[in-house]
Amino acid sequence: EYYNEHNLDKLPIKAEDAQKIIKTAFTCLTKIDEKRAVRNLMSLEEITEMVGDKDIDTVKTGKVLDYFRIDGNSFLRPFLTHDPISQKLKPKTVLDISHEALMRNWNILEEWAWEEYSNVITYRELNAQLQKWLKSEKAKFNLLSAGNLLHFERWFKNMDANPIAWLKR
Repeated sequence: EYYNEHNLDKLPIKAEDAQKIIKTAFTCLTKIDEKRAVRNLMSLEEITEMVGDKDIDTVKTGKVLDYFRIDGNSFLRPFLTHDPISQKLKPKTVLDISHEALMRNWNILEEWAWEEYSNVITYRELNAQLQKWLKSEKAKFNLLSAGNLLHFERWFKNMDANPIAWLKR
């Protein structure tokens, strides 16, 4: 709603797209380290790449995230102030969650962080299987069983992020 109210000259954004941007951004800016959520800095460009939608650029992502930078909602840094420099995020602008307490107290963010951590563990398992298969010179006995293959295929299909950007992250 904030985006649509403050960008009258642009096409409105659908609620699902705004929600995807928000979830992706906060998931990118949070990671699980030693069983607790911690801050993880990323640029606007990297977050937009993670969204993985050709219709969502850094301008749109930045404008959606502005709501979390305004006075009274200062969840993300850099904060949106009266200073003209702070008004528009640049692609290389590094974003950060303003305080780790947000990660401890926002239950849905903690769920997103653990979901992402689970994805990392699944990727590591798949990569370990791949390396085992490659080291055995692609021996058939090191191929995944049908059940394991189905598990990894489902995981990959259900990835909500751009797979290439996710792997780079």
